[in-house]
Amino acid sequence: VNHPILKVLNAEQQKREIVQSKAQLEEWTDKEVRHFAYPNGVVGTDLDELAVTAVKEAGFASAVVTNWGVSTRQTSPWMLQRFTPWDRSPGRFHLRLWKNQAGL
Repeated sequence: VNHPILKVLNAEQQKREIVQSKAQLEEWTDKEVRHFAYPNGVVGTDLDELAVTAVKEAGFASAVVTNWGVSTRQTSPWMLQRFTPWDRSPGRFHLRLWKNQAGL
């Protein structure tokens, strides 16, 4: 709702922000919102386990953090890593995919 850094909020405040944002988006779009993006989203800095628990309990199927990386089958669906593929050519995009997968 207010895009706060969740980690600075207590459990009840985190839950309220997450639940209200879901409800507001669903009202605006008239569609179920199933996925969540943590505000700012750096694990350990911007969110903690309280936030992850609140996202699960709010009924989200997945959530993304802003830590760059590649998610695997072992990655929690509520802690998915990501990267921004802003490459201008298919070759550079594939190179970025390869480098992320290799952990470079």
